[in-house]
Amino acid sequence: RTGNSKKIAPYLLFYKGVPLMINSNENLKKRRGNGTQCTGVAIKLKDDAAVSWKNWDGRRVRTVNVDDVEYITCELTNQQKEKSLFNLKPETDTVVITLQLYGKLHSIGGIKITQFGVNCNTATTGHKLQGTSKDKVIVGSWNYTFPNWTHVVLSRVQTLSGLFLCEKLDVTKPFPGLPEVMFEERRLEDVETEMLAKWEAGQTERESFDSHQHQQNEVL
Repeated sequence: RTGNSKKIAPYLLFYKGVPLMINSNENLKKRRGNGTQCTGVAIKLKDDAAVSWKNWDGRRVRTVNVDDVEYITCELTNQQKEKSLFNLKPETDTVVITLQLYGKLHSIGGIKITQFGVNCNTATTGHKLQGTSKDKVIVGSWNYTFPNWTHVVLSRVQTLSGLFLCEKLDVTKPFPGLPEVMFEERRLEDVETEMLAKWEAGQTERESFDSHQHQQNEVL
């Protein structure tokens, strides 16, 4: 952790399309602050960068030191208009490392670390999922302390086939949605039903008109 309790990862797994989350407020004027979600696009290495192969989680991965990276290019997610690309350069911060030695926790402070102001966001929290739609969602575990969070997580995925549970959902627990949200869902369903009914009625009327025109042409 840094002095302001910001968590940072000791290494960054980067690939094209990797979900990332900014963990600093250095660029608030550019609408990029702590918690902003983005996607990794590319990495710019220095001309004399030393690339090596290392074993990460049982896989051979091309690895570089942060000092060999000039910047990484990212794209803000959930942008409605044109793409919003930006470059992030390494930052140096002072951190406190907590280690467990001989059954006790020990904190070592005053250590400087150079890294990028982002964390890998492949696994995230229900809080950060709010307002997003996902093709696939994998739920590692459930927390029933706040019932509405279960509804938030389940409603992020677009289809049931895209939902994967590592832990069975306890259906005896209450997890209702907010009344306002449930009301809005029912209202939208009514709007959809009304629109489809009007569309089907219009299609039927058009088919009847086309049939009448065809009969007239045969008579002529």
